Amino acid sequence: MIRLLSILILGISLSACQAQSNAEGIDTEGLKSKAQEENVFVVDVRTQAEVDAGYIAEADYFINVQASDFADQIAGLDKDATYIVYCRSGVRSTSALNYMEQQGFTKLYELKGGILNYNDPNTIVTK
Repeated sequence: MIRLLSILILGISLSACQAQSNAEGIDTEGLKSKAQEENVFVVDVRTQAEVDAGYIAEADYFINVQASDFADQIAGLDKDATYIVYCRSGVRSTSALNYMEQQGFTKLYELKGGILNYNDPNTIVTK
């Protein structure tokens, strides 16, 4: 019985970890192209230390998804605008996008694979 319960818990945990947002996934070229459109903003949801190590030049907002004021910062964004969200590898951006969807944002994109999958090192800004 304990083994069966452990397997059930593991299955639920794995499916929860694979939760996907409804945001459309885009690649490097898609981000660069879409970011040039009017009323489109790029949101980096990584930590300040990660941002300091380098960020995508098109980034407009830096809102750490793990910060205590994340919800307040998201609440300050225009729900009618379009947002491209990225993190390091795609896990935290999916979490951020799920939250944004719950708050009524509908024009959302996610950089597939995060900044690790961003294929233009010439547009990474470092401090």
